[in-house]
Amino acid sequence: MKLSSTIRFAALLLAFAFAAQIPHLVHAEELPQLETAAKKLADATVTVRMIALPAAIPQGNADPLAKQPKSPARVTVCTGVAIAPRRIVTCLRYEAGSRLRITLADGRQTDAQLKVVDHFSTLAILELDALEVPAIPLSPQTPAAGRWVVSAAGWGAAEAVQTFGLIGATSRKIPGAELPPLLECDLRGAATAAGSGIANADATLAGIVVAVQKPQNDVPRTYAVPSQHIERLLASEAADKVVVLQRRRPTLGLTLTAGPRAETVIVERVEENGPAAAAGIVKGDQVLAVDGLYIRSVYQAIGPVLAKQPGDKIRLKVLQGEKLATIDVTLGGGVEFPNNIALLGPDRRLLNDPRIELARIAAKEASPRDPLAVLEAAGEEEQPVDPRDEQIEILQRAIDRYAKLIEFYQHQLDAEREKVKQLEAKD
Repeated sequence: MKLSSTIRFAALLLAFAFAAQIPHLVHAEELPQLETAAKKLADATVTVRMIALPAAIPQGNADPLAKQPKSPARVTVCTGVAIAPRRIVTCLRYEAGSRLRITLADGRQTDAQLKVVDHFSTLAILELDALEVPAIPLSPQTPAAGRWVVSAAGWGAAEAVQTFGLIGATSRKIPGAELPPLLECDLRGAATAAGSGIANADATLAGIVVAVQKPQNDVPRTYAVPSQHIERLLASEAADKVVVLQRRRPTLGLTLTAGPRAETVIVERVEENGPAAAAGIVKGDQVLAVDGLYIRSVYQAIGPVLAKQPGDKIRLKVLQGEKLATIDVTLGGGVEFPNNIALLGPDRRLLNDPRIELARIAAKEASPRDPLAVLEAAGEEEQPVDPRDEQIEILQRAIDRYAKLIEFYQHQLDAEREKVKQLEAKD
């Protein structure tokens, strides 16, 4: 007996509904076991407090015996991760002379000293004065998109706040922010998320959180600097001083120009003994792609280069005559970016790059249940680092500065071309 059209339609809907559930069932079965990674990351997670010194007593005509209004210390709170028993990596805008106080989840505390600060990645390395923290090893390579990860944010003398999710993409850029290529994850942020670690399922550190954005659809996006950049900081440590890694301009050692055909880019000049020449690139080569990005103009080629530092490798896909070649170039350079932030500001404080400064929120009234409200001394005003949706406004305001930087490099390219023409004219 044949089914009626209505019954057949209902049966078809049920079949589709069941089939739609199958991917979710398989997806759930494929979830990795994150308990080990979560515990190892939580054990390595600490809370970092930067206690800025109060304002100095007025000098000059002020009466030194007169009672001066008390200026509370500013306390910035973020997270740190132990990568060695006495080494902490964090994301922190340090102010010279500030006290760095580390709190473990079990309530123990110790001071820390700044060892390295990097204006490119916004990361910093701290050394603990006392105590040791169980460390988590660095991941040897950048994780692939689609991998499950777990994150942990410090919360004072309390267990770390943990969350897990997927790495949505790698090599991501936030418009206007001059940061290394980032990991973009669908992780929930916390008020102390800046500096928190992201761990792979194999209990290795994949990256350090530097920004959290909350789009209009209320789905958070967490951005982390891959752990490979931590290696750069560790390699630059010095025993007797604080090392400040300034943002430096990478160079390819070539000049690009528009090709004879529309939307093509060719090599106009190759610097003798430069990075491009050493890699085998010659004048007249057509550049098709830079780090996997197919380009149609010189401007598009500049972006991937500016995202790197001298010593990094960049992959060019070029057409050399009739031969297609993929060439890895080790970037040269070392000159500091123009108009970069000064090491010391007018108030003699060590400054970080304002274009990537994480937003801060004023502390709420102290609550006995709030572990972040328990300060070491009365009168300290706590300001947890809040890298949430306020960050998007900061970064959007920086887009104009980024455009000016691109314009600056275009002027440099034009000047180089003019020099070459003058030299050729003399010959």
